[in-house]
Amino acid sequence: MNSPEDIPAAPGGMRKRLAWLLASVGAGVLVGAAGSALTGNSYCYLAIPAAVAAGWLFVANPSTCEPSAGRRNDALPRKHNAP
Repeated sequence: MNSPEDIPAAPGGMRKRLAWLLASVGAGVLVGAAGSALTGNSYCYLAIPAAVAAGWLFVANPSTCEPSAGRRNDALPRKHNAP
């Protein structure tokens, strides 16, 4: 079984990821507030989750979510039905 030392850390560390998250939320709040002020519609605040999703697309590294080459799903023990 893989130990925590074998799992690669995400690039940039926790502070950088937190900064990107806060920047994405902040951008969404700014867009939402500007849209709400211009149109009077509170639906403009849906820009917050949209900005977080867009930030995730630019910052996330999906290769860190893939299993390592030495550990595959077919190598996991299978459940057998007992007669």
